Amino acid sequence: MTILETLLLLLALFSLVYGIVKAIKNKTLSLLDKIVWIAIIVWLPFLGAMAYLRATFTTRD
Repeated sequence: MTILETLLLLLALFSLVYGIVKAIKNKTLSLLDKIVWIAIIVWLPFLGAMAYLRATFTTRD
């Protein structure tokens, strides 16, 4: 396994865990929404996590 492959694997694992944790902790989502987002994140780790973060992004005032 090359260094690039290792880095990509670590990036995918990090985005998977980070996306799932953020989805679970999000108090504005219903249970069904959380289940759907977690399923998307698990099936498409990097793209799913980025889509979740983009869809739920809010700015701080």
